[in-house]
Amino acid sequence: MTIEQVRAAYEQQPFQPFSLHLADGRVIHGYHRDFIMSAPTGRTLAVYQPDGVCNIIDLLLVTDLELQPPAPVTTGSRLPPELEKKRRVHSCDNNLGN
Repeated sequence: MTIEQVRAAYEQQPFQPFSLHLADGRVIHGYHRDFIMSAPTGRTLAVYQPDGVCNIIDLLLVTDLELQPPAPVTTGSRLPPELEKKRRVHSCDNNLGN
């Protein structure tokens, strides 16, 4: 996988979420272009998840880039529904003690 292939997915208008399949079997999801950054060398990619986890990926270990359907245009959260639900639950949990 080359940085040019990832960059093409990153720059697609409108942005289309994608999944990076790695040689070790992991799948890393790129939900939004604001969550993705490439190193100046172009060989390493940092992909942040909505929960703050950061995956540092060597592009030589990426076996496939899978485009996902574009997210529906909505007002409010840009998170996928399953992560938005988790965020709401955690937000409510934090307010229980106050």
